[in-house]
This record gives sequence, structure tokens and C-alpha cells, in this order.
Amino acid sequence: MAATREIDVRFLSPSTPAVELAGRLHEPDGVQGSLPGVVLMHPQPLVDDMNDPLTVRVARDLAAAGMAALRFNFRGVPPSGGEITDGRLEPLDAAGAVAWLLARPEIDGARLALVGHAFGAWVALDYAAVDERVGTIVAVSPPHFRLTPGFAATLERPKLIVIGDDDEVSPRFKVEHWLSGVPGPRGLSVIPDAQHLMRGREAAAAAIIVNYLARWAGIR
Repeated sequence: MAATREIDVRFLSPSTPAVELAGRLHEPDGVQGSLPGVVLMHPQPLVDDMNDPLTVRVARDLAAAGMAALRFNFRGVPPSGGEITDGRLEPLDAAGAVAWLLARPEIDGARLALVGHAFGAWVALDYAAVDERVGTIVAVSPPHFRLTPGFAATLERPKLIVIGDDDEVSPRFKVEHWLSGVPGPRGLSVIPDAQHLMRGREAAAAAIIVNYLARWAGIR
């Protein structure tokens, strides 16, 4: 595994007015050449932030595997500015994160992925549908009540859904039913003994996510 570095960053969400968001960039140390870029989005902003244990674990493991990973706080989650909007404007936060990451010279724009956890999984799927630069999406524990009929029905790009077999918010059979109506390449990985937020099962979930993205990006 490569040595890594982490830096605190700030960027704008392109809403009106614009909102400044706080994030943290993880990269392999001594970067040479283009890196696949991954934007990570955390669970429910009312109770969580970019320091969610799974989000941190995945970001660090991605950097160690040779990818750049940007995790950030949605609007209304200090020290990000603005106010929480329960999904109305948070996809614009994803847009700001993608734009900021793609503007960095070490990022290979042809290898851009999104990873979202819980609420962040829904945002990742929602945003990817309108930005064709997103090559693949990993949605961890997408909240079933947000997977409305027709949601992601035009999202043809590869996607991996990761859920816990004890998920108390999104039971497996409900997620599988929704996923059966989603087009394009899609996979489902089930983490044993894991609930919605993957507490205590971060290592298992991160290994699946990083292996999938490394294969997708052609670095493993």
C-alpha cells in the first residue's frame, strides 16, 4: 500500500448564492501521472459528517491503493456554510466537489467515481444521472424510502450497491426490488452482520468498495 497525504480544502457549491464547503483530500504521496478521482458523500447531514467512520476508512484506503479521494461536509454541516435542505440542494454540493476535483492537474477526468453512504448514496445516484463524467457509482446503504419509483431509471453507467444484511432502514429485499428496475451494469454486495451505518463493519465494506473501484479504474 502506498504512503498517503491528506490536506484540508475549501470549494464552492454552485447554488445561488454559492455556499462554501469544507473537505479533505486524500492522495498517494509523491503523485506521478494521472490519478483516478473519487468523491465521497457522507450519511444524513442532521447527525453525521465527513468523519463518518466508513467514509474516512474508504478515503484512506483509496489513497493507499493509488487513487485520489475527496470527502466533504454537505451544506449546513459545520464548518461548511449554508443550511441543510434534505436533498433539495445537496446534489449541487456534489457538483461543486466534482468540479473542484476535476480541476486538479493530477486527476484523470476519464476515471471519476462517486461513493455515497446512506443519504450520501442517494445524492450520488441522483447527481450521477445528470453528469455523464461520472464513470461509476458505489451506493452504500441507500435509504429505501428515497428510492422512489423511477429513481435512477436512466442511469446506465456501472453501479455497485453495498448493503448490510441487518440493515434496519433499507431491507435487502426492498433494495433488490428497486435495483431490478435500474438499467445498465449493476452489482449488489451484502455485508454480513452489518446495519445501515456499517458500524463495526467498516473494514469489510471498505475492502469491497476499494477492490471494485481499483478494478474499474484499471489499477488492480
